[in-house]
Amino acid sequence: MISIDLRLFGFFRKYSDQPIINIELLSKCSVLALKQIIAGHLKKIKPDLGEPDLVFESALANEREILKDQDEITQSCTLAILPPVCGG
Repeated sequence: MISIDLRLFGFFRKYSDQPIINIELLSKCSVLALKQIIAGHLKKIKPDLGEPDLVFESALANEREILKDQDEITQSCTLAILPPVCGG
């Protein structure tokens, strides 16, 4: 089991009163697959909140770098989901 503590920023803070949510993975997966899992998890939390594509337009990062969609998550860790920035 892989445990992901996911730090929420920007729009994603609307999904939880807490700044971090936990997602459990059964096995390693790519960042793109993790984004699909995150989108499903967030939809379960607040199905009417909308913005279903925002997860895929956002970046996932660990404490050192922005992760690419093809990178693999192989162990428990803390990640941040960073929505695109707009406006001035």
